Amino acid sequence: MRIACINGWSFGDAETRCVFERRFLNTEVCIAQAVEDWEARLEAIGSVDWLFGYSLGAFLLLSRRDSIDFEAQRVTLLAPFEDFKAEANRGGKTKRGQLSYLLKWLDRDAQEAVSDFRRRANLTAAMELQVSPEDLKWGIRTLRDESIVPGSLKGVESYLGREDPLLDAGSMEKRYPHIEVMDEVGHELSSLLMGVKE
Repeated sequence: MRIACINGWSFGDAETRCVFERRFLNTEVCIAQAVEDWEARLEAIGSVDWLFGYSLGAFLLLSRRDSIDFEAQRVTLLAPFEDFKAEANRGGKTKRGQLSYLLKWLDRDAQEAVSDFRRRANLTAAMELQVSPEDLKWGIRTLRDESIVPGSLKGVESYLGREDPLLDAGSMEKRYPHIEVMDEVGHELSSLLMGVKE
């Protein structure tokens, strides 16, 4: 089996690949970074059996759902949302002002900014930056400034953790009853993957 994943914010290729390879043994795993040229990176991978989008990667995939030129037999979104900003009330719990502050912090000390974000999200800490500060800032600007058309998640296989500190699982579940909301799971990629049905 051949799998591709569009990463979450601040996740490096090796980190994500390792999580997928532990979950899906004897599988070729290809990673597309969640950066400005993510579509070109994904297209360079070629056709796959299963395409995943995780967090920011899920958002990017949803934003181009009808126009992206990519072949996959199955598409699954992990920790999806239509708007990351709490003010929009469309899945995200982070205030716009917090994202603007994080942008400035990335200029001052990108490593500490990423570490703090991961701590607050209950994610495994990255020992060193795996994504360039410029790419990290592009991701935060995308989360702060962009939104997806309401209803984009309808009919898309999706998984969300009920204890996710970044996303409002309760409101997402009401809006999209088909989303698989997992108890005692947060935003951590490995935990979300464990609940995915093969």
